[in-house]
Order: sequence, then structure tokens, then C-alpha cells
Amino acid sequence: MAKLTIYLPDDLAEAVRASDISPSPICQGALARVVKKMETMKETRSDIDRVAARLAATRNEGADRETAAGHILGATWAREHADLRDLEELADLDQGYWVSINLDGFPSLESYLASLGDDYEWLSHVKQLERGPFTLGFVRGALEVLVAALAHM
Repeated sequence: MAKLTIYLPDDLAEAVRASDISPSPICQGALARVVKKMETMKETRSDIDRVAARLAATRNEGADRETAAGHILGATWAREHADLRDLEELADLDQGYWVSINLDGFPSLESYLASLGDDYEWLSHVKQLERGPFTLGFVRGALEVLVAALAHM
């Protein structure tokens, strides 16, 4: 076993001797805990890039799912419910730096979203679609239908 010298303030050394305490096992335990804590912190810091990448991937997966769901609903609305004016106004919104879509200006969109059923029940109370993955997917899906339809008109 290795020998190590530690220094204690005089009053603490005196108290240890007076208490008849053996400092060696206490110091060994304390040092073992501190070393373990330092190793864990070092592992955490060196592993943080992997953790950050994994967490970012889960955020991207959620956004991708929202975008895909919005795209499907936007294309369906455009094919089955929207009129040309609705789609042109949506295209104008998309050309600018829009933040949200006020559904009051799109009555067919509001009624369509309200009728979607259980999976999209939360949309039945929405009065505007905030900019985000779902809304961006929705707009892109609807505008793809508009572009395809205009090519055939």
C-alpha cells in the first residue's frame, strides 16, 4: 500500500488525536468518493458530444413527423376542400415572412381542420396555425397541389 502525507490544520489534527480516530480509512473513503466523482464528471464531459447528437436527433425526428403530418393534411385540404383563392392567398403568405395562418381568413381550412377526428382533435380549437414544422409541412403540401394543378389548367 502506498504511503501519502496529508496536512491538517493544527486544531483539526489535535481534535482527531483527541477523538482517537484513525484518519487513514476515513481519508481513503473520502478520496475514493472524490476520485469517482471526478471520473464521472470527466466521462460526462467527454461523452457530451454523443449525448448532444442523440438528443438533437430525437428533436429532429419529432419535427420530421410533424412536418410529414402537416404535409399530408395540407395536400389533402388543397385537393379536396380549398378553392383557388385560398391556395393563392396561402402562396402569398408563404412568399413573405409569415409567422402564423389566421384561420378566420380561410373558412374551408378552419372547417377542414375541425373535422379531422381524434388524431387531430387539438386542431378543432385552433384559430391560427403558428409557424413550426407542422404548419410548414401543411403549406408545402398544399402548395405542391396548387403548382401541379396550375400546370394542368
